[in-house]
Amino acid sequence: MTNKKDIEKLQLDKILSLLTEFSQGNFNTRAEVIDIDSNLNIVTKSLNMLGEELGHFREQTKTQNIFLQNIVGSIDEVVYAWHIHQDQISVGKFEFISEQCLEIFGYSNIQVQTNPDLWIKGIHPDDNLVYEDGYKKLVTEKNVELLYRFKHPQKEGYRWIADRIVAKADANGRISHLYGSARDVTKQQEDKIELETKNEFISRMVTSSDQFFYIVALNPNDTFENHFTYLSWQIEKIQGSTVEAMKKSRTGWIDLVHPDDLKALFRDNRRMFSKGKPTTRIYRVKHAIRDEYIWLEDYVVPVKDKFGNITELYGSVRDINARMLGDLERDRLNEELNHRYNELMQFNYIVSHNLRSPIANIMGLSTILNNGVAEDEAKQMTQFLLESAERMDSQLRDLNTILSSKSAINSKKEVVNIKDLIDAICYTLAKDISDTSAKLEVTIEPEAAEMLTIKTYLHSIFFNLLSNAVKYRMVGRVPVIHISVINEGGHTIITVQDNGMGIDLVANKKTIFGMYTRFDKTKKGTGLGLFMVKTQVESLGGEINVVSTVGTGTTFKITL
Repeated sequence: MTNKKDIEKLQLDKILSLLTEFSQGNFNTRAEVIDIDSNLNIVTKSLNMLGEELGHFREQTKTQNIFLQNIVGSIDEVVYAWHIHQDQISVGKFEFISEQCLEIFGYSNIQVQTNPDLWIKGIHPDDNLVYEDGYKKLVTEKNVELLYRFKHPQKEGYRWIADRIVAKADANGRISHLYGSARDVTKQQEDKIELETKNEFISRMVTSSDQFFYIVALNPNDTFENHFTYLSWQIEKIQGSTVEAMKKSRTGWIDLVHPDDLKALFRDNRRMFSKGKPTTRIYRVKHAIRDEYIWLEDYVVPVKDKFGNITELYGSVRDINARMLGDLERDRLNEELNHRYNELMQFNYIVSHNLRSPIANIMGLSTILNNGVAEDEAKQMTQFLLESAERMDSQLRDLNTILSSKSAINSKKEVVNIKDLIDAICYTLAKDISDTSAKLEVTIEPEAAEMLTIKTYLHSIFFNLLSNAVKYRMVGRVPVIHISVINEGGHTIITVQDNGMGIDLVANKKTIFGMYTRFDKTKKGTGLGLFMVKTQVESLGGEINVVSTVGTGTTFKITL
């Protein structure tokens, strides 16, 4: 019968054989446990358990390696581990490099591992310094991202490479390994360079332009939150405001727009938002330094988001002040020329007809008297001569009055108190007002109580309108005359309304302000009143409009 020592010796041989199998990677080998009371059984059981664990660990490691290989193989980057020899980047070897090396660098991972210089020497000469500086930074920063060009042997030109590197130091603090991932960013870099080139081109265009450009971000819930996100410097040259000040202001630009242009500007904005198309807006804004309004042309393009909502406005603004002032002056001169032509025709008519008649009478009567007539007839003819001379003198005086009204440019302006002026005219017309029991209702806004103007002209305008309102009253009706003076949009608006006979504007529209125009031959007058009113209003730079209904009354509206 085998003794215990022989059995233990046999068991010990089995344990040594098991360890030999484990050392060769055969973790599935097991040793039989003997049926004796011995410490070797504990060792055998422990080794059998260790074999199971090692086998399980190897399977896990294999699974993880496959998983890692699948991850590395699925990304479009070269993953690598570079062993550095004594801190010298040019001396070392790749311990690992993924297969994407062939696609990105043009060399297989085997080629690069065999000849590491292929990587270093492929870097563009101008970028060698970038790589070297990046390596130096690793000493302190431990990780860097480099951007350099690499000469791909199968592709034309250089490829842009983005290389993220992490350094690992040994126990002595020296860099021993570089772990990195490199990817081809040629397309992104070329797009970036193209964009930078375009931006530089646009920047040069903006800088050299005589316009200023802007971008406005819109808030659909609160228009007061609309604000400039971009403004070019030319705004200071054109309008005088600084870029910083205008960006901080929420309503600053609208506040600068001329009050008379706001309605048209808002209308253009509504049209632009409803149609979603670019539009050109022309309006005046207050110059920040010169304290005057200037004309601008504003071309604006609405920008929509993916839902079709307008979220931004891109625009360009140029100064058209000189052009607009020139156009306005041209229109004014054309209108003035047309007005002067019409006056010349009227003057010609007066000279050729009105003055011709008394002159012809004087010449004819003089010829008869020269030939000799009876004393009674001579007295009668002398009386006719006197009447013709007086009529001619009256018409010459009228012409002199009309011509003198053209000299507004040489007349001195002064501050006129409107109430005092009206009171003085009412005093002059006191008898006519009293005789007709006329009622005057005068309303003057505090802002319009005074105005800088030619006093004699304004007096003549009020006098003619008030006297006409009394003179051409409706029979059987107490004359009521409303006078209103207000300030509106920087202009003085004068309204004179009566309840008199009225004027047939259909029949007299073209002649209402004509020279020697009279609508009621039963009333005494020269027919120059309304002509003089219009002439003097226009000499003051204003305009006059009339609304009238026969039997109801007439309203004159003057804007100065």
